[in-house]
Amino acid sequence: MVRPLGVRRVSAGAETVRPESTLRGCGGATGGGRAGHGGRVLAAVATLVVATCAAGAAAPGVAGASTVTITVGGGPFGVAFEPSGASAYVANSNDNTVSVIDTSTNAVTATIPVGGDPFFVALDPAGALAYVTNFADSTVSVIDTSTNTVTATISAGFVTPIGIAVNAAGTSAYVASAGDNSVAVIDTSTDTVTATIPVGTEPYEIAFDPARTDAYVTNNLDGTVSVVNTSTNTVTATVPVGTGPAGVAVNPTGTLAFVTNGTDGTVSVLSLPYVPPPMGTVIATAHISPGYLDFVTEPPDISFTDTLNGTDQAATATQQLDVSDATGSGAGWNISATSTTFTTGGGSPVLLATNSTTVTAAPTTACDAGSSCVAATNSVSYPYTLPAGASAPTSTELFNAAAATGSGNQTVTVTWSLAVPPTASPGTYTSTWTLSLASGP
Repeated sequence: MVRPLGVRRVSAGAETVRPESTLRGCGGATGGGRAGHGGRVLAAVATLVVATCAAGAAAPGVAGASTVTITVGGGPFGVAFEPSGASAYVANSNDNTVSVIDTSTNAVTATIPVGGDPFFVALDPAGALAYVTNFADSTVSVIDTSTNTVTATISAGFVTPIGIAVNAAGTSAYVASAGDNSVAVIDTSTDTVTATIPVGTEPYEIAFDPARTDAYVTNNLDGTVSVVNTSTNTVTATVPVGTGPAGVAVNPTGTLAFVTNGTDGTVSVLSLPYVPPPMGTVIATAHISPGYLDFVTEPPDISFTDTLNGTDQAATATQQLDVSDATGSGAGWNISATSTTFTTGGGSPVLLATNSTTVTAAPTTACDAGSSCVAATNSVSYPYTLPAGASAPTSTELFNAAAATGSGNQTVTVTWSLAVPPTASPGTYTSTWTLSLASGP
């Protein structure tokens, strides 16, 4: 089984193997089976060493202190007291049990089967329920402390859970879900996960401030602590600390949080409540220059084809006019047109009528690919007759875009109609057209 040592995944052979898990007292140290790097105790002997001290005495090893060795399950790791201090609950990670110790006699009074590889234990403020994270099978066991039996196993909402803590009201348990970089919030009334809070990489342990309004989560692989507001279940700050943060504890007055950095052998001390450093203010400037009003491509030539059949006919042809209004002015624009008369040319030219070319229906428009244009609103009436003469007469508006329309690149599709009478002479006729694009409708 792969187990985290300070959440670092290494074999036991690469670590210092401790034969005992020590629960210290008197001088203020903590319990929990930690190796010196903040990592996992790989227990060779399943014992718990408990220090007892005379009033005012120092830590174990100092005159006045005595020790008692209690045999518990294999690989004891996390330990927690119920509020009165009468019982301690020890997670035995190697044999999937929790040992209950009567602290007045230092005797194991119950051994409770839980899930695979239990790590940490947390009790609610009333001491009625104990919550145990089971790393190997991604569950949390709920223990009724009045009977010392598992009353529920919560199996959804976290992946390889490690640390766990219960809020002041006892209504929610917060679980460090190392496998998916989140904190899962358990509703203790229903034993279901009701919220998931994204935090840093491989969250390890969780501690509350004394009022239990903020939770502090160590993120082992990215060297940070996430500050979680438990009233909104959101991260309000991410604090850089040392390398490989694992343990975290808040002092009784709620003014300091101590974070053990297992990889670099340091402790980071955070002043609480944590206030993020002031942010700098900058002014960003963007200068946008106007572009041009122009045809994207030159208007294409147009060709009509017809076969005489003794009746009046109308030959049609389509022309696409690609317009770019990049001025940003919102002034609108217009396309005007004029032409010379269709003629066969030569010494004895044959002409078509000067009013033979028309547009019977309003042209259509569409934004060019890649352009979020504002479609032109056209006010020209149809049918439209293209002016024609031996010399091109004054142009007239073929199409326009009202003010505040027509910006961007768009294509205007015009369908032209050429009247061909039955008396027309066969041949090739030509006409020169002039299309102009100008600002304003």
